[in-house]
Amino acid sequence: MTTRPLADFWEGWRELGHGPGKPLLQLAVFAGFQGFFVTAPALLLTLLSGLRFSDPSLSYGTLFTSFAVGSVIGGLLLGRWNPRQSLTFVMCGGTVAMAVLLVAATYAAPLLFPSVALWFLVGFASVAFWSAFLVYLQARIPADRFGRVLTNVYFFRGVPTAVGAATLGLLAALWGPTTLALLVALAWIIIAAAGPAFLPVLRGLKF
Repeated sequence: MTTRPLADFWEGWRELGHGPGKPLLQLAVFAGFQGFFVTAPALLLTLLSGLRFSDPSLSYGTLFTSFAVGSVIGGLLLGRWNPRQSLTFVMCGGTVAMAVLLVAATYAAPLLFPSVALWFLVGFASVAFWSAFLVYLQARIPADRFGRVLTNVYFFRGVPTAVGAATLGLLAALWGPTTLALLVALAWIIIAAAGPAFLPVLRGLKF
């Protein structure tokens, strides 16, 4: 006998596999690759505060506040823009922007004021991918199945994010924040370029 939660899970899975080319499944896979590195900003902010600044507590509080405010403002402006015809640009462009800004923020330490500005911009760019992704899902999936599909999609996003957090933490301990920032930035740029090249759904994603 199939329980209701399990039935909901399989219904969401069928929705992911629906349609020519399985577009939602392609997006979920892309989100997983991008999400593997998504904990890097928080990790690097913590490391830089402790290793590069004379007052770790003050610098962490200041920089994290700047990052958080940037995220909020970025989300509000993205909602105001409502880029329905430019979702691929937002998702991939936001990922590249975050990669470049993350490296710049790493090199800016221990200068506080440039770091505050750059971490604000990192936060600003960080909301682009997931916000555009969720908006597309809401437009594409019927309301009565959205929660089920989102749960399945988050499997593709959540597992790589958890594995990535552990992996990035280990690499940070071995290589330090600068090398880690460069590695993450390179990976994000490759993912943003490879996504539209190998996943047809990302070529002009819109609704």
